Amino acid sequence: MKQAGGVCVLSGFTYEQRVAYARNQPLLDNPEGFAMSKRACEGDFDEAISVWLEGQEQPAGRRQERDVSGCPDCYGTGMYYPEGPSKGVAKCRHQRLPAQVQEPVPP
Repeated sequence: MKQAGGVCVLSGFTYEQRVAYARNQPLLDNPEGFAMSKRACEGDFDEAISVWLEGQEQPAGRRQERDVSGCPDCYGTGMYYPEGPSKGVAKCRHQRLPAQVQEPVPP
């Protein structure tokens, strides 16, 4: 796959931008693999990455992080035991966390 200056031939985004997008997607286990995938390099995800990047470019102090402290699985720790402690720990994807409505921060 040809890349010129860190940007794939057909994608308008750099490898770093594709990895940053993938790291913020709860169902992707391998962000680096996603960023190097043929579909990502061909620009199949450019629209989604563009929308995500626009949301990231808010002025400093205005972006609100997702509050995961109320997650019924991990209680905000990020790790939990899906089948009990004897079966091992897993990264929590906060799937049972209710959707949060983010209110705009007043100026």
